[in-house]
Amino acid sequence: MLLAWLFTVAMYQNFTTWNYIDAYNFPNVKRLTGPFAYPNALSLLTAPLTALFAGLWIYTKDKLFNWHYLILFVFGLVLAIMTVSQGAILAIIFSLFLALILAKKLRKIAIPVIILGLISILLVLPKIDINPELNLQSSSLDIRLNQWQETSALLADNFLLGTGLNGYQNALEAYHHTEWLEIYLYPHNIFLNFWTEMGLLGLLVFIGLIIYVILLLKDIFKANNNLAWPLSMMWLTWFVHGLVDVPYFKNDLSVLFFTMLVFTLVVSKYKKDVKI
Repeated sequence: MLLAWLFTVAMYQNFTTWNYIDAYNFPNVKRLTGPFAYPNALSLLTAPLTALFAGLWIYTKDKLFNWHYLILFVFGLVLAIMTVSQGAILAIIFSLFLALILAKKLRKIAIPVIILGLISILLVLPKIDINPELNLQSSSLDIRLNQWQETSALLADNFLLGTGLNGYQNALEAYHHTEWLEIYLYPHNIFLNFWTEMGLLGLLVFIGLIIYVILLLKDIFKANNNLAWPLSMMWLTWFVHGLVDVPYFKNDLSVLFFTMLVFTLVVSKYKKDVKI
């Protein structure tokens, strides 16, 4: 299992100096990368799988027999935390949160969890400072907002064709005003990523694929399939994480996307309930 293997590799890295990358290990902050060159490469690959296994364990009728779903969910959650990927953590929590709200069988559990979540938000919100002028103390949210603003200006001049594949970094130089801040490979937003890389047509195709996935999930829910919520949580985590990152334009992530798509398609064609 991919998730278990990545967890094992990351734990080996945590207790050794293997693949130790100084840029992601500041004082008092250690970010695991596993076999990859940067932390988000690990969290982007594991976050949707983490949500999937959470859903499988929640909806399995024999939780004791299927304990491995819970273990794999814990592995994935630990990886999200130890990569210090805020996007992955929030995406996983959001998918669990939505499942607790909307799933009838979980509403009794949902009430205390939602209350705790609201209290946590109220405690965190006052500490969030959106600073329009970037400096070395700027948060990742500040940096993302600045990047999206620059990308919007870029797309205003390249509305139809975008920047072309692998052309974002060079094209953004004319719109980039913070010298100490690097220009990333992509805008770190799933819609802006496709728009800049593949133009307006590419963006529309992507939106069409997302609508297709939603329709597939709708069919799965209509069939009262036990995989409906696990698959929905997987896709929701992928999408929410993609709002602040790049969950597609990398070979393994592209393979993951189409594997998720084929898996969802196959389940949608299977009209009977699936024992999980």
